[in-house]
Amino acid sequence: MPGLSVTEKQHWKERIARRIDKRIDVIGAGEPNLMDRISRVARQRALESLGLAAMRAELDGIEAHKEKLDRQQDRLHKAMLATVRRVPVEDVTDSYLGYLHQEVTDAVESRRSVHQEGADGRGYSRPGDSALTSGERCRLESPKLSYI
Repeated sequence: MPGLSVTEKQHWKERIARRIDKRIDVIGAGEPNLMDRISRVARQRALESLGLAAMRAELDGIEAHKEKLDRQQDRLHKAMLATVRRVPVEDVTDSYLGYLHQEVTDAVESRRSVHQEGADGRGYSRPGDSALTSGERCRLESPKLSYI
């Protein structure tokens, strides 16, 4: 009695594979997140067996902190844009994630040039500075006394 031909072997191989796939689908339908859970548990066990679990947890914490900082940065950029436009923050719908809006940059540059021109050649301009002596100005510019 001869063995199976290549075509017959292929047929049985495909038939068995279909039955296995059907069974996996049935099990998956009974527990929708089973495969995801198995994958997560297997990954966690792999990290633990390699001694990488603590480092992975620290990296995950850093990623979460980065996301929090990104959201905070986006809120601040939106608030800056609202201030430049002189509208409530809720009215700003522009979403320029991760970088400052060009409108804010233009407003800062425009205001900077106004202050620079108003400095009367001193290179320093704050409201009421015209009455300051050079010693007082140096004291105000000192990093140690910047809170004055």
